Amino acid sequence: NNRKPQFACSNATHDLFTVSNEKGNEMSKYKIGLITADEVAYAGGIYSVENSSYYLYIGTQYWTMSPFRFHPGYSCAQNWLVYFATIDLTSVGYNRYVRPVINLSANVEITDTNQDGTINNPYIIK
Repeated sequence: NNRKPQFACSNATHDLFTVSNEKGNEMSKYKIGLITADEVAYAGGIYSVENSSYYLYIGTQYWTMSPFRFHPGYSCAQNWLVYFATIDLTSVGYNRYVRPVINLSANVEITDTNQDGTINNPYIIK
């Protein structure tokens, strides 16, 4: 596996949020989105390799926001998705779940390290 997931845009002039002009003003209007395929890979998702021990595995399928390609043979777009315990791709015409992602600043702190992030014991963000 020679893939290296990236979180930062390699070209800083294109890494701008757009809310009021064409090039962007570096401010995010929306704080919630879908996970990217790189974030899934960074968390432990591997293309066509099952890994039910990583935290994104929930026993079902859900979309990422990362496109794969337009398949000319089938005349359809394909997108990356979390496919049970792996990362895979499929045509966007299929029904899948979505799960929101909230991006936090790098300087965010968790107030109590005894939380495990579950619904009954959630992380508390400072």
